[in-house]
Amino acid sequence: MNKYEGMTVNECLYVSGLIDEFYKAVEKKRYRSCYIHLKKGGVIE
Repeated sequence: MNKYEGMTVNECLYVSGLIDEFYKAVEKKRYRSCYIHLKKGGVIE
C-alpha cells in the first residue's frame, strides 16, 4: 500500500516536503527534475 494513497499530487508533494522544489522546477521548465521530485517523494513508482 502506498503511503500517499487517496491524496492528490499536490498533497503528496506537500507532505513529502518537496512542493517548493517541484514548483521551482516547473517554473524553470526542468521537467526531468519534476519527475525526479515525484519519484523521490514516492508519489510515482
